[in-house]
Amino acid sequence: MDPFLKRFPKSFPVILILGGMLMNKLVRKMAVLALGGTLSLLLTWQQLSFQNNQATFSAQGTVDYEIALAAGLNGVPAKYAEYAGWEVVADKGLPMGGPHAGPGKVVYANPVAAKDWKSGKPLALGSIVVKTAGPASAPTLLAVMEKRQSGWYYEEYFLEGGKYLLKFGGPNNQGLCVGCHTGAKAKDYLFTRP
Repeated sequence: MDPFLKRFPKSFPVILILGGMLMNKLVRKMAVLALGGTLSLLLTWQQLSFQNNQATFSAQGTVDYEIALAAGLNGVPAKYAEYAGWEVVADKGLPMGGPHAGPGKVVYANPVAAKDWKSGKPLALGSIVVKTAGPASAPTLLAVMEKRQSGWYYEEYFLEGGKYLLKFGGPNNQGLCVGCHTGAKAKDYLFTRP
């Protein structure tokens, strides 16, 4: 059973229904709507859990609902999907190999990150950096770093069947990502910074 569902007692729906019998008609209608929303949320959770068993988790182990709820670039959260309009901070001399393999690599920085990109100082909270690989019109890879209160947050999307699918992601303790990016600690964990 999903750990999220274990938080609710099995009698939870019954309690809501019995309680609804004691409420007036208007409040009963509101309870039914709330129950429907709860069931919808639980179904969304189940679909997310089964569709992508590598969904993003926070340090506390709860799912990052940005993935489920954002309507961005065909599977990419909206706040990352506008990367093509951001400043290009690196697009020459990037190696084809490595974990973000492929030709045509370009690194974009949102306005918060672009402001301090060349300064050598750590980037400010809210900085988002997106590295793409592949054709500019439809990159095959989107690697995202976002600086949050708890540190860098990593996500990596691959284009499969016309949709971007999250393959890796998590907070700064995500071993796969931070293990490599520790090599660029002096550059605020970003290899492409000057």
